[in-house]
Order: sequence, then C-alpha cells, then structure tokens
Amino acid sequence: AMHISVVNNNYSALLRLLHHKCDMFVNDKENGHTPIHTACELDRIECLKILLHHSLENQMLHEAVSCRNKFYYTPLHVCAEENRLDCVKLLMNYQVDKNGYVEEIMDDYNVMMAEIAELPEKKRQQREMEIVKKLDTYYDEDNGIEYLQVTTPLHLAAKQGYLKIVELLISKEENCEPTEDAAQEHHDGDGID
Repeated sequence: AMHISVVNNNYSALLRLLHHKCDMFVNDKENGHTPIHTACELDRIECLKILLHHSLENQMLHEAVSCRNKFYYTPLHVCAEENRLDCVKLLMNYQVDKNGYVEEIMDDYNVMMAEIAELPEKKRQQREMEIVKKLDTYYDEDNGIEYLQVTTPLHLAAKQGYLKIVELLISKEENCEPTEDAAQEHHDGDGID
C-alpha cells in the first residue's frame, strides 16, 4: 500500500498509512525498494518530503536514508542513477551521506581490521584483501547474483553524465532547496486520486 501511494503520488493515502503505522521500510519484490527508494526513482518529491519528515519525527531518519535495496543502493544512489536532482537536494538537506555508505559497514570493517592487526604481515595482508572483498560485494540470495557495492552516488551520476548532480555531490553547499519548477509541478494537483 505504501508503494502504491508513492507510485500514484497520493499524499493523503500516504499520510493515512503512516498515521496507522504502516511499515515504511517494506521492500518491494522486484528490486527491494523501500517507499523512499520508490519516491526517489519516480521523482515523487512531495512523497519523499512526507516520508523524510515522518522518519525525522519518529527518530528513524538514519535508517530511512541509509536503507539499501537488493542492489545495495541507498535512496541517494537511486536519485543519482535516475537524474533526480530535486530529490538529491532534498536528501542532502536531511544530512544524507553523499557517498552512500552505511555506518555499520564501516564499523564492521574497523572491527575486522582490529581483529587481524596482530597477525603476521603476510597473513594480515591476505586477510585484509578477503575483508575488503567481502565488504565490497553484496550477494543477492534470491537471484544468486553478486553485486559490487563500492559504487557511490557520485560514480553513478558521472557514469550517466548527470553533471548537475555531480556538481551538487562534490559541492560543499549545506542547504539545497528543490527548484521552483519542481515545487510548482508537485503543487498543481492535490495528490488525491
């Protein structure tokens, strides 16, 4: 229901579902998107605003902006790949990690590296390579496919030639507001089907 509300850009249904505590981290079957991923993919800026605001109010913002789909992409990765400039700006206003890293991955890395620090050098180097490979790949058990997860949103935007997103991701700009065109486009209707 959450995904359908986002797909249809139905703000009132989305608000009702959130009010009734529907799971905003439910993954769709096709690609493992959460409703936030879907909002980013389809450029549903108003739905994204609602979901981010709800996440912030319920102290789930970190989980909301760092959740991964089955390709190990965060919502920011999806925005960068789909050229969703206004969604990128909105996510950046919520202090999303521009690199798309999840804190837990780095914590795991640091713990593993500390565990092998005392090994002899040759053994330690071999183990480091194994750890980096493990952290740099994601295995999709459903499809039996291994994906690299080192691709950052910046890599995706650059590969696609989305220069405005590249510029935004490498800028030091703190406050990024969606463009007026996007705001007007999303306020033309009331969002109710």
